[in-house]
Amino acid sequence: MGDAAVRERMTVFDGLRVLDVTEGFAGALATMLFADNGAAVVRLVAPSEHRNDPADAAAGVRQWHRSKDVRVIDPRDAAQADEAARLWAQADVVIATDDAWVLRELRAAGHEVPLDGEGAVHCIIDGFSGHPSLVGLPARSGLVHAASGRMMDYARTFRRDRPVYVAPPLAEFAAGMAAVHGVCAALWDRERTGRPRLVRTSLLR
Repeated sequence: MGDAAVRERMTVFDGLRVLDVTEGFAGALATMLFADNGAAVVRLVAPSEHRNDPADAAAGVRQWHRSKDVRVIDPRDAAQADEAARLWAQADVVIATDDAWVLRELRAAGHEVPLDGEGAVHCIIDGFSGHPSLVGLPARSGLVHAASGRMMDYARTFRRDRPVYVAPPLAEFAAGMAAVHGVCAALWDRERTGRPRLVRTSLLR
């Protein structure tokens, strides 16, 4: 195969190793875009009895994880925890939601799973980031739409005198795309300077 043919078959993220430790649509969307464009994405999910990913119930869940190597990991098992830690150390990019069960259990088991932007590009997606009164609440679309006033925006749109539920995952879509943009910028900066980076985004912002 000639050089031109090889270039035609290459995609923008060929050779990039991404570890997906997320729950929710925002992380699913972000890592799907990396996988669809050539990255080797490994997704770590909890065993079925501990799985509480809100994206699992959505119709598009199979599509969002179509290009990923999805692995069930129970960090309470030493061998599985070691495997997760090995994947973490080898990744060029780690994208995580800070309340993901796998991440919590890895930390509880005492494993080094850094999300500080050292050694790799790390991206954290949460619900409310550093908001003074809402920080720590679950990263759920309905909660974010209510807290941000988005439901009242819809009330005015539909001329109602009460909050209106927002069905599309607007906050998660925005957070997922912000994660992609931030990670791409961090990768570009790392290529220029050699410095790893920490990227943060939230459903609220």
